[in-house]
Amino acid sequence: MKAVADDIRHHLYGRHFDTVIRYSVKLAEAASHGVPIAHYCKECVGFEDYQALAIEVLQQEATRAHDRRVAVEGNAIPASTAADDTWPWAPAVTSKEVMFTIEALHAAQVQVMGDFNDWNLEGSEMERVDGIWKKVVNLPPGRYRYRYIVDGRWQSDPLNVAVELNPYGGYDSILVVDKKLMDEKLAG
Repeated sequence: MKAVADDIRHHLYGRHFDTVIRYSVKLAEAASHGVPIAHYCKECVGFEDYQALAIEVLQQEATRAHDRRVAVEGNAIPASTAADDTWPWAPAVTSKEVMFTIEALHAAQVQVMGDFNDWNLEGSEMERVDGIWKKVVNLPPGRYRYRYIVDGRWQSDPLNVAVELNPYGGYDSILVVDKKLMDEKLAG
């Protein structure tokens, strides 16, 4: 078992969690009953390990969000006020559509999902153009939450400074499509 863990650390350096989920009979019992370990047994190593993993995930998300400036709107929260005011905003809203864009030079697949597509993987694929991934979506005016999935890893939009904590401990990017702004772009 230690050799497998060492191989994972070596081959996936920087792309794995440090927390190790140890074998636990209580984990197997909880799974066979269809019950989360947190409801089945909080007094076992399986619960402790998954709790440690959850903390590690939340710490990584907080670290990623730490250096972003966030426009406060609704429940959106400022992660940092030190960012440059010239920081680019994304996605780009035109008179008829929204273009989602993310730079992921070495990614094999990028998707954009949000409440505008019911967080559905189908049709969420983005198109790669010289390492920049793009997707144009027709969106009516409204407020939307979204995230990118880069090679299977969820992340908020690095170009959008408006984020909001989601129920899973991560941050969703926030997009407000303003009808007045769209009408001005159509007229101009």
